[in-house]
Amino acid sequence: PRRVASASGEPCLWRDGWYDGQVATAAAQRGSTLRDLQQLILQRVHHLALLYGDAWQAVELAPRSAEAERCVVVAAMLAVFDAVARTLVPGESLLLSEMLHEDGGYALSTGLCQDNRDLATASATLELTRPELCMPRDRVLAYFDALDAQCSQRLFRFEQRVGDIEVLKYGSTVMFFRRFLERCGYEWMPRDRMVPEMEALMNWMLSERTPLAQEHPEFGQLRDMVAIFKFLATMETREAELLKRRRDPLEHVPWRLSFDESGGMGGRYGWMRRGRRIHLVWEPQRFRGQDMTTADLNCTGFGDRLLRWGEGSVVHSPADV
Repeated sequence: PRRVASASGEPCLWRDGWYDGQVATAAAQRGSTLRDLQQLILQRVHHLALLYGDAWQAVELAPRSAEAERCVVVAAMLAVFDAVARTLVPGESLLLSEMLHEDGGYALSTGLCQDNRDLATASATLELTRPELCMPRDRVLAYFDALDAQCSQRLFRFEQRVGDIEVLKYGSTVMFFRRFLERCGYEWMPRDRMVPEMEALMNWMLSERTPLAQEHPEFGQLRDMVAIFKFLATMETREAELLKRRRDPLEHVPWRLSFDESGGMGGRYGWMRRGRRIHLVWEPQRFRGQDMTTADLNCTGFGDRLLRWGEGSVVHSPADV
């Protein structure tokens, strides 16, 4: 059955949860726990979002209605991921789930575009030509509105005014992550060399080779889901991005001779595309400020594409003249 936000403003996914007695019994019969099932769901939704974003890179010019549908789909993915991630499982809750309810509650940032406009404003002009998409849009908005009303903190604002993603040392995201490391018991400051605290924190927050990434992958998946949502919801084509930056669209496009047997999509390139791992790569670019309190990050994915919060046709109505 479909679930909507309750009259009191509390999302029904919070009240009903994603599991019941039958799910718990089935998990026990398979020798797993509800915590294992919760992590599996988060992993599958995260992987599905990556596949969905990768598939969209093959679309050269999509109609405005298709881009509006993409915005609704990625917003629904983020809502499902968030609902599962913040569910408290009795006796075996994830540390991430517990901390999302502390300090007045943490809600994921749903700001879009360079000016970080809210989701309700950005989705007001969606061209939904299929009526069945109106209901998911309204329910996603109701979920995030209720979440914003009940939570006093915001995670992963990821403001991107110039090009790099800006993260502040004393912002809610880094402070949350620092407490997360302390609760896990990790020694995140290296002893063999002197590095700024912000650099050490970013190494743990972005790297896939730390014990945190191996033992608590749900935090990195949550970070990726917010970035995927911000990127895909208002995504522009690669050519439109390059034109805005005054770059040649064909500058980095590989070429092959016409008689090269591996030049087609069915040759070597097609095999490499099918066999490669789809994931996001996060890298700190620079640390600035008097005490190195600001980090500029880059996120690359979907065929080595630099993720930028665009302003595609989703947020530009034909009536805006």
